[in-house]
Amino acid sequence: GGEPVGFSLGLAGPPDTPASYWEGVLDGMAGLARELDIPLVGGDLNASARIVMAVTLWGRQGKGGRFLERGRALPGDVLFVAGDIGLARVGLAVLEKEGPGAAARWPEAVAAHLRPASRVADGLALANIRPVRGLMDVSDGLARDLPRFLGPKLGADIALDPDTLHPEVLRYAESSGENPAELAVLGGEDYALLGACPRQIFLEVFTHVPGVWAVGEVSGTPGVRLGGKPFQGTGFDHFA
Repeated sequence: GGEPVGFSLGLAGPPDTPASYWEGVLDGMAGLARELDIPLVGGDLNASARIVMAVTLWGRQGKGGRFLERGRALPGDVLFVAGDIGLARVGLAVLEKEGPGAAARWPEAVAAHLRPASRVADGLALANIRPVRGLMDVSDGLARDLPRFLGPKLGADIALDPDTLHPEVLRYAESSGENPAELAVLGGEDYALLGACPRQIFLEVFTHVPGVWAVGEVSGTPGVRLGGKPFQGTGFDHFA
């Protein structure tokens, strides 16, 4: 339910860093800032042995007048996602295996990893649908972020229809011999949105926010089950 207002940028690096490198960084940031209509309002420059970048982005409550939080879902609620899950993980995998040329065979997966789409508009739209109970971003994979979203007393039954997964996720799973549903829930850097709402209003959510799809149901029994079986996958770990 928040919208971005502005950002600051701190840059540091070796004095001999080519100017073309910094121009490329700033061109990319400027393009993203224009997409979201937010200004660069300050920052800092310094010399250092290595390149360091620090971005601080701040925002405000959207016009809907409320923030959607974690820990608000109830048993029986539909769990939904806005965006693709597993696609960025495929992008990373093919870039590591094939290098920059992977973009020709896996264009959307590579784009999802290198330049994920903003979900600001989706978040604002969902905040305006009052029965939606909660929302958070999925950045470490659904398997890791779902327990954070639900809290310790609830669980989830996840059911992913292959038809709802991105075609490049399905194609990669087939070529690598992986289970496509597990590949999707273990992905990281998805930058999708995870939410919950009463089952009777999910059609309204689906109608008002394109790209939303159901991934399962909130359960009163702790733990995550995928396809009816207990699932122990943990998703992306920043410290592993």
